[in-house]
Parts: sequence; C-alpha cells; structure tokens
Amino acid sequence: MARTVNEEDYAARREAILHEAHRLVCTKGYQQMTIQDVLNGLGISKGALYHYFDSKPALLEALVERMMTRWEQVLTDAAAEGPALRRLQRLLSAFDRVKGEDQQFLASVLPVMYSDDNAVVRQKSRMAGTARFAPLLDDIVRSGVAEGVFSTPYPDRAGLVVLTLIQDLTEIGGLMMLEGAGGQEIERTFAAYSDVLERALGAPAGSLQLMDNAILTGWLATFDT
Repeated sequence: MARTVNEEDYAARREAILHEAHRLVCTKGYQQMTIQDVLNGLGISKGALYHYFDSKPALLEALVERMMTRWEQVLTDAAAEGPALRRLQRLLSAFDRVKGEDQQFLASVLPVMYSDDNAVVRQKSRMAGTARFAPLLDDIVRSGVAEGVFSTPYPDRAGLVVLTLIQDLTEIGGLMMLEGAGGQEIERTFAAYSDVLERALGAPAGSLQLMDNAILTGWLATFDT
C-alpha cells in the first residue's frame, strides 16, 4: 500500500528546511553554506532533506520563490486602493522596503544568481515575477489612464513595460554593485530609469522614483564592505 502524505506535515517540514537554509545564507553566506550545515541545524538526515530538495541549487530556487511569494502579498496590499499614481508610488516604496528587509539574503545570493551556472534559475525567477506582478501593474496603468494621470496609447501593455524596466534595473543595478561601480554612476543609472518610466507612462515629472536615494546609499554601503 502506498504511504499517504500528510500535506500539513509535509508543508511544515519543508518550511522548516527553508527557514534554516535562509538563516544560514544570511549568517554564513550562500557559497559558504553546505547541505551538512542545514542537516546539523535541523538534526535530520540527508535522506530526509533530499525528500524535499535534491540539491543546494534546488534549495536556492525554493528560497527565491518563497521570497517572491511574500513580496507579492506585500506589494499587492500596498497598491490595493486609491488613485493610480499614489498606488504606483506605494508599490515602488513597498518594493524598496521588502528588498531592504531581505538585504542580507540578496547580497549573499546575488553573486551566485548572476553566475553563468544559474542563468536558467535567473530566467525562471524573472518569468515567475512577470506572471505575479504584471497583472497588478496593468491594473494600475489602466486606472491611471482612465483618471488622466497617465498618458499612453498602450494601456494594455504598459504594465509589462513598467515591470520590464523594474526587472532590468534590478539586474543592472545588482551587477554594477557587484562589479564595484561608483556610487554616482549607479545613482545616475537609477535616475535615468526613473525618468524613462515617467516618460513611458506620461506621468508627471519627478513623481516616480525606482529607489529612494537613502535606501540606495544603504545598498551601496553593503557592497563597499
């Protein structure tokens, strides 16, 4: 007879593994963390862990997915109500906040995520982000056009354009920080993307900022250490 699986127990054990892996990534760094570290932290066997994740890269993929699920809820809540421009401003501010909350984790995994070996994981994460966030941005843009605060002949596609700009800047900004680009160069890059975003939506000049300058300064300090 096939063994039945208690879904609640399975989900709880899987979450315990991810929680411990996340803790280790933040304290030791992803590259320094080993599967044995996870086993030691939880007091489980390798076979028990491999029942949920068959490799360290599989753990990383699940950790990124777990993070994005939390981000989706936070961003959706932040942009739930109000005028379209304010909704988009709150969404961008919430995005700053959740990235800041996950700063240790992101700083540790960025070098790994941008390696050639993880190109597939990176692309899958981007596609998952598109599926999660494009509908929300589409709704905001359509509302903004109806309100007269945004002006675009493509309200049905502009949300995807906005998300693509955010995703591209996230990748470019991360690479620039990893490569040790100067703070002024990075700040100008973020400002340029914010300007392009406003122009793409026909939004008022200076109304949208893809990352708060104070938060960006904190990120730069992280990669300078």
